[in-house]
Amino acid sequence: WYVLVRISQLLAPWAPFAADKLWAELTQGSRLVDSVHLSDWPSVKEPDNASTKLLEEMNKARESITDGLFQRSEAGIKVRQPLASVGMPQMNEDFTDIIKEELNVKAVNWGIQEVILDTSLTPELIREGIARDLIRFVQNARKNAGFNVEDRIYLKIDSDSTEITEAAKQFSTTINAETLATGVLDGEAEHSEVVKLDGQDIKISASRDK
Repeated sequence: WYVLVRISQLLAPWAPFAADKLWAELTQGSRLVDSVHLSDWPSVKEPDNASTKLLEEMNKARESITDGLFQRSEAGIKVRQPLASVGMPQMNEDFTDIIKEELNVKAVNWGIQEVILDTSLTPELIREGIARDLIRFVQNARKNAGFNVEDRIYLKIDSDSTEITEAAKQFSTTINAETLATGVLDGEAEHSEVVKLDGQDIKISASRDK
C-alpha cells in the first residue's frame, strides 16, 4: 500500500488522471487528502547508520555473487546445475539463502578471504541438474501444447540415456510437483515433442488430466 501510494505521487506530473484514480482507490477511508495533486511530496532523508551498513553489506553480497557466477561461467557449468557449496568472505549471514539461490549451491561456508565456488560434480548433483532441465522442457512443452497454467497433466518422459531416465525416476516427485503432473501418461498424448540435452534425445509426451 505504501509503495503504491508513493508511485501514484510519482505518476502525478505526467499521468495526472491515472495517478488520481489510483490515489483515490488506495486512500479511500484514510485521513489523506482527497486528491494526489493536493498531497505533499514524501520527504527525503539521509540514510541512518543502520541503513548505510545494510547497503554496504548488500553491495558486498552482490559482488560476491557476481564473482561466483563468473567462476561458474569459467568452468562451463550452467546455472541450473546445482553445486555443493561456495566459500564466502564473512558478511551478514542473513544473505545466506539469497546466495544459495542465486548461485544454486547447497551450502555457504563462511570466513575465507575470497569467493571460492566448489565446481566438482557428484553423480547425485548431475542427476539433480538433469531434473531441473527436464522441468524446463516439460514447462515449455505445456506452453507449446497450449495448456492452461492451472491444467493438471499426465506426463511421460522417454530417453535412451540411462542417466536421464534415472534422473527422471529419482526426482519424479519434484518434476511432477513443478509441472502439475498427476501421473504417468498411458496411451496417446495430446502433445509430444523431442528435445535434446547434451546431445541426447528426450521425448516429452503429455495430456491434460480431465
